Amino acid sequence: MQTASGHSSQTAVEKRLIVGGVDQSFDSRTTDAIGPWCFFNAEDVVEGWEELLFETAYTDTDILYRDAREIREFAESLAVHLTATFNARHGKRFSPDFWQIILLPWVYKISEMVWKRFKEVLAFIENRGHTPYVVMISGSDPKWRFGDVLDMHTRIVNTVSFNYWLTSQIVRRVAPAHWRLEIDSEPISVPRHLDPVQSSRSRIKRLLADVFFGGRCRRVVGIRSMSFPISLALSLFPAKVPWRFNPPEDFSIVRKNFSEAYVELVLDMLWKLVPQSLSAEFDTHLATASQYPIKPGKINLVGPCLVFNEAEKFRCALASENGELIVCTQHGGSGIQKINGCSAIVENKRDAYLSWGWTAQEDDEGRIISLPAPALTHWRDRHSETEPTMYLVGQSMRVFAHRLETTHQSTQTIGYRQDKARFLACLPDSLRGQLYLRPYPDEISGLDEVGYFKDRFPWLRIFDGPGKEFHDALMRARLLVVDQYGSVFVSAMVANMPIISFADPKIWPVSKQAVPVFSRFEDMGIIQPSPDAAAAKVAEVWDDIDDWWRRDEVQGARMAFCNQFARTSRLWPIHWLKALWRL
Repeated sequence: MQTASGHSSQTAVEKRLIVGGVDQSFDSRTTDAIGPWCFFNAEDVVEGWEELLFETAYTDTDILYRDAREIREFAESLAVHLTATFNARHGKRFSPDFWQIILLPWVYKISEMVWKRFKEVLAFIENRGHTPYVVMISGSDPKWRFGDVLDMHTRIVNTVSFNYWLTSQIVRRVAPAHWRLEIDSEPISVPRHLDPVQSSRSRIKRLLADVFFGGRCRRVVGIRSMSFPISLALSLFPAKVPWRFNPPEDFSIVRKNFSEAYVELVLDMLWKLVPQSLSAEFDTHLATASQYPIKPGKINLVGPCLVFNEAEKFRCALASENGELIVCTQHGGSGIQKINGCSAIVENKRDAYLSWGWTAQEDDEGRIISLPAPALTHWRDRHSETEPTMYLVGQSMRVFAHRLETTHQSTQTIGYRQDKARFLACLPDSLRGQLYLRPYPDEISGLDEVGYFKDRFPWLRIFDGPGKEFHDALMRARLLVVDQYGSVFVSAMVANMPIISFADPKIWPVSKQAVPVFSRFEDMGIIQPSPDAAAAKVAEVWDDIDDWWRRDEVQGARMAFCNQFARTSRLWPIHWLKALWRL
């Protein structure tokens, strides 16, 4: 172990500050943790850890929105700036537009992640930096090896070891002079790189998928059976003129809006976190994408999430480079949420973006086209209660919380989980047997959900079956209770299923375009101001829920929402083809 700062010994009593994962030696009387992520997968190590003091990077959603836009502009500019570098690395002459599609998701995710942790560390220093801390930081230089942006997200950045390393890089640069930094020479634990293994069966499935669904219409939510005929129609359409947004401001200008410490760390992180798809496997991805025919002026209609789909990014980049159009499509709660993240620049700013009804989200750019949603059409008026049950459905409790978007911040995950517990505690005994909790599926970076609630509410039933089984059960239930506005909320509105929400507006602010209809939801009692009030509303309407839900004013608010954010039509293919023809 080696001292990094070289400062003289302090007369004040020093405290330990943990920036990695906690262990059994943690004593809150002599030790602090820099953030709640230090307790990931270690909640049982320190009893009552949720009551410890943590600092929040953002308490004002307007400031969060401003910063999200600035980081998007930073990432767009940096991705263009890297064009010459990556052309030289791979011996190519691709345009900035090609590299924007390939690089931007990677550049943005790292820029966003570094900025968010920077803000969290600086918030801690601003409020508690006067304390003379002894801080162990990692001196390791690990070799992170991963396939692509999705692999980075699922295996690398949502681990304690990575966040220890990331936070160490920031603390090393911004720690107050009176903090004593000690270097941890132990190597960082690096997740093992898993080379993708394809069985003969999966190769056959992929081949068939390419034949039937790999044409000009690909992976669009809800239109699987129509992918082939729509692809055929797009192949027959006359050539269109690509739409291009103005290029971002030069990076040499944009970087001046940020501290040099932040810019230098982002650039350092980029080269330490280069995915295989941008290095050793670049030519393989490019060769695979080159197998598809390209005709200038033709349309590629692609589904989400382009951010995480490496094969699609390469195919779209080559297509765009050669004059084809890239039209992206919606999923989830886009349009409703105030702050959109990476998709606002990766998907919304292509040749066009097909939404489920909305045409603007805050002040974000995009050629947004409002159309009925095929993914929602089969939900329309589908709800039919046959079981007196209700489902409590929430969002991931991501404790690392690297995103600059409408979701909870790292520290807010604690209150978010506690709000669920408050709702359960306030629910009358007579209704507890009717409730199921639907945990967030496939969570990789969240606080414990099922164990936490089962320990406190042994009566609670858990529904963790496959998505289709859940959706079918939901449509038979009496009531949906939510604490966020994602896909399930939107689908249930379309299905005309009674809904009660206690989403915290400080965590889940809606876009200014959505404010009028959500104000109507508040007036109608659909949105409640607290978990306690939501539980009381459930008890109030439970015995005759239709008397409340079928009122003209409630149905009017629901229809206003669907017309703006969840359009449906049995004739959606005609609407879509007309809109694409007019591009």
